[in-house]
Amino acid sequence: MVLMIEDEEPLRYAVAKLLRAKGLYVLEAGDGTAALELYRSHASEIDITVLDVTLPGLSGKEVLQKLREMEPSLKVIITSAYGRAPALATVNGDSAQLYIRKPYRLLLELIQRSV
Repeated sequence: MVLMIEDEEPLRYAVAKLLRAKGLYVLEAGDGTAALELYRSHASEIDITVLDVTLPGLSGKEVLQKLREMEPSLKVIITSAYGRAPALATVNGDSAQLYIRKPYRLLLELIQRSV
């Protein structure tokens, strides 16, 4: 299962639809608070999280910290329209994370390899 955390609804919808068409189950969250609620409810089912670093309310950094507190080994793909270095700096330079720059042309491939 993929937890897709993206505040841009058209983008979130399109990516989730593509992933579902490839046979993946996707949970969608438009902000950090909703994402954490979904994670708590489905933690044992979530294989990977796609996390936009720029979110309303709780930041991507805060969401990642809370996810790491709940599950340190959770696979996370950081996404941003910014380059890799600025995006990872936003989440404390956690270079262990996978990173994809928007638009997501390689997202499906990375998720399929990680799940």
